[in-house]
Amino acid sequence: MGSPVRAATRRDSPELVALLRESDHGSHLRSNPIDVEHALATQGTETVFVAEISKRLVGYATVQLTESFAYTRPTAELTNIFVLPDYRRSGIGSQLLSKVIAHAEKHRALELFARVNDTNWEALQFYESLGLERASHSECRIKYY
Repeated sequence: MGSPVRAATRRDSPELVALLRESDHGSHLRSNPIDVEHALATQGTETVFVAEISKRLVGYATVQLTESFAYTRPTAELTNIFVLPDYRRSGIGSQLLSKVIAHAEKHRALELFARVNDTNWEALQFYESLGLERASHSECRIKYY
């Protein structure tokens, strides 16, 4: 069986809303599937990848490309990655991250980074388990091109 990770589509909106609620309880989140559908249709610089198992979304990752007036290539930021607790430690997060890295490489990103809170030990351990290095106290440099 191939990778369960693919680019999100507008039809994923209801399940993405549920995953957003599971991953973050902030009032700043999109809570309406129609709003998520519209955001997916007009992504701009952000791309959303989802992990699907047995026709159920179990995780997602988002990557944003940013152009600069100074550089000839964009930078890429992993803006979010989340896997439902029951599916963690099964390789889903690694597959999501691999898709993000491939996306950054496809777009010739100068670098790919993620901001990680120093208290988020689970995320820090995840990145370090993949051999990624911490660039500073608040960032993990995923890959430098």
